[in-house]
Amino acid sequence: MLHPSHQLRFINPVIGYGVFATEPIPKGTIVGFVDSLDIKILPKTYERLNDKFRAIIEHLVYIDKEGDGILAWDNEKYINHSCDSNVLATPYQLSIAVRDIVKDEEITLDYMLLD
Repeated sequence: MLHPSHQLRFINPVIGYGVFATEPIPKGTIVGFVDSLDIKILPKTYERLNDKFRAIIEHLVYIDKEGDGILAWDNEKYINHSCDSNVLATPYQLSIAVRDIVKDEEITLDYMLLD
């Protein structure tokens, strides 16, 4: 589940959508967490999908430490990558703001640091 102070915005045709803060989010705030509404996609399920659905999954899903795909039910799936991200995913199935996020700033994660 994503922090309530956010808005989904279209960025451009190449990037697509991104998640932006609608008010300041202080450093240390929990910005997102895995919840029971998120959809787990097992590797055997992924293997049975056609190419069209695989492309969607590959674009919107992240792989957890067990090797399963996780599809967030909310806008969390639209958080984009940045090497200088303002949010860090933790091993505790939640993400935390690593610095103050100002109003209208895009909320980003470093995908390379995901479990």
